[in-house]
Amino acid sequence: ARLADGRGLLNSPGILKSLMGLAKEANPAAHLPGSSNDPGKAIDERLAELATMRKSNYDAWMKNDKARAEERELMEMKERMGSKAA
Repeated sequence: ARLADGRGLLNSPGILKSLMGLAKEANPAAHLPGSSNDPGKAIDERLAELATMRKSNYDAWMKNDKARAEERELMEMKERMGSKAA
């Protein structure tokens, strides 16, 4: 399929962002690395890693905006996954 300007449908950043949003909504943990095919377990494993980082050096943790944002995102994913199961 082509867009009006001749570009392929999947060569449009807007289309790709929309598709990625739908994929994340369907399975929020799909992009997480982990030893499990179970998204909930992958989220729990990563949250445990982040908790270890936080506990080992709290001052460094408070300066690590990226890790703190990841933790918030993972907690939100876990909550969304739990509400879908209910």
